[in-house]
Amino acid sequence: MIIVEDWFYDNPEQVYDLALKQEYKTCEELTGAKGFSGKRTELEYVTEEAIDKLSRYFGRQVYPHGNMCGRFQVCTSMDKTFPHTDVDPLAAVVFLDRKQPVNAGTSFYRNKIDNSLEISSEDINKYVVESGINLFDKTQWEEVARIGLLFNRLVAYPGTLWHDATNYYGHSFESGRLFQVFFLTYDKNQASNVEIIK
Repeated sequence: MIIVEDWFYDNPEQVYDLALKQEYKTCEELTGAKGFSGKRTELEYVTEEAIDKLSRYFGRQVYPHGNMCGRFQVCTSMDKTFPHTDVDPLAAVVFLDRKQPVNAGTSFYRNKIDNSLEISSEDINKYVVESGINLFDKTQWEEVARIGLLFNRLVAYPGTLWHDATNYYGHSFESGRLFQVFFLTYDKNQASNVEIIK
């Protein structure tokens, strides 16, 4: 199930301004390890409004998961894109870029080697080795859905789906792709301790 909701935030300009004021760091700077592309904020901005809406879209109560939920992120044309899955059961992205290059949204893929549309990320490393899948070989992937980038548009989906940014662009923070990521779970016992802003 892929969910698309336009005008996600009731106050998108305030959220956009908040994102612009933050300091952005690489994955290695934030976690000490390699991982996501581009740079993210230390701030985890998760509002009660966002969780309520996401719960409604997914059809049941969801909770923040992991330590990256609600962070703002910026990527440029220098960052790599490749199909991947997330370790979180559910994921969502809110596009905050005012330039709105529609061809730089989120794409979903089918792998041509085994015809998979999704895979449990808990087993991703073992799976990639055993299956012979190359995440960076574009000839092994077929795009099956593409959601265009529009300011304040939310795209939400199971984290197990093969997905990625359709394109990155720009050469700096000011000209790059600005967005916010949410990682979620249905299981309250797995919820992270991020502060929910009322």
